[in-house]
Amino acid sequence: MKHLTLIATISLVALSGCDSAEEVQTPVPESTVAEQSMPDNAVELVAPDNQDPADLIASAIKLGNFKTLTVTPDGDVIGKPINPSLADGWRRVSVSGVRVIDGDTVEVKYADGRESDRVRLIGIDAPESKQKFGDVSKSTLEECIGDKPVTITYKEIDKYGRLLGKVFAGSTDCNYRQMVAGSAWHYKQYANGQPNDDADIYADAEKVAQLLNQGLWSDINAQEPWSFRKEN
Repeated sequence: MKHLTLIATISLVALSGCDSAEEVQTPVPESTVAEQSMPDNAVELVAPDNQDPADLIASAIKLGNFKTLTVTPDGDVIGKPINPSLADGWRRVSVSGVRVIDGDTVEVKYADGRESDRVRLIGIDAPESKQKFGDVSKSTLEECIGDKPVTITYKEIDKYGRLLGKVFAGSTDCNYRQMVAGSAWHYKQYANGQPNDDADIYADAEKVAQLLNQGLWSDINAQEPWSFRKEN
């Protein structure tokens, strides 16, 4: 297998449970990776033997009309960071406990004894529990949260009384991580509710996951959850 290591610097996320960050830098040859110690924020993408990962990403960016990724003349892939600051009208709250319900919904508890809230992860739509990849999507979100300190950023409450927001485990945007891992679709129907430049960043993450056949994208017949809900 050939490897492409993406070095990042803030809080975007990863594949295979790794945390990543703001900026994607130079592809590192496999031999170099083996010889050096991997930084904590390194993310490793794996491509088939007959596919050069750098070519894969570069051609994807060229053909996929990516809005937040560019390729430098040296072949470096540069990603636009998710802005961790709060957009207008958004609030940030810390929680003391999190229970993952499925790949895009969690229940959070507060240290002060307030009634718990359910949070619908904004910008993504994960497979339903009874769908193929439903269990995988839930597990991916559980892995992202782990035992890290969790904060929720949100602006609105939906008709079901759920907070519509982003789940941060430490500095990792778990909503975005679901996209990168191929554990959810970008919920384009509601993209206008996403803060900052998240809509474009999530859309590009979905394209890369598709190109790498990550998670649900390994199944050409994977059904969108909104279609599944209409049929069931």
